[in-house]
Amino acid sequence: MKRKSIRPNIRLVIGLSLLTLTLFGCSKSGVIGIESRDLHIEPGVGLGPIKFGMPMDEVPALLGDPDPGAGKVLHYQRLGIAIIPSNGSHVGAIMMGDSAGSFLVDRFQGETKEGIGMRATREMIVKVFGEPQEANTPPAKMLRREEARQGLESISYDSDNLKFVLKDGELVHITFQAQKN
Repeated sequence: MKRKSIRPNIRLVIGLSLLTLTLFGCSKSGVIGIESRDLHIEPGVGLGPIKFGMPMDEVPALLGDPDPGAGKVLHYQRLGIAIIPSNGSHVGAIMMGDSAGSFLVDRFQGETKEGIGMRATREMIVKVFGEPQEANTPPAKMLRREEARQGLESISYDSDNLKFVLKDGELVHITFQAQKN
């Protein structure tokens, strides 16, 4: 009985292993260890490991590759956030959720140290941050369709460069920036 050589099979296994590692093992856009619930909101400082003023090109190393096609703004739909540059190259603002109340609201699960996160009520926000400096209906440019703006309220805290948008009394969108000097 003639013995079959196992060399071709070993070469095949090694080749397939290298191909698998090349395609999936080195990708930053696949599963990354951070979840949105791990992203704690620190007004004036940042969101989890993302700090205001840090270079935008460092963000993908911390969160993985952003969604394609967003230009200079880094969108992460899986986390429910967007990172906006200031001066084109540094983190200037961070947005969480969606003022239209889309799936992005539920994707973002982070909170402030006081427990303010998506679906918090106006009363909860005011208890933590005090009365807002400004409260109104979000501007038309924020949501183009008038019916989409129904039930929305925008409350702002200038001292913290912090804005909350509530839909029917529940928090659906947060925007914040570095504190003013």
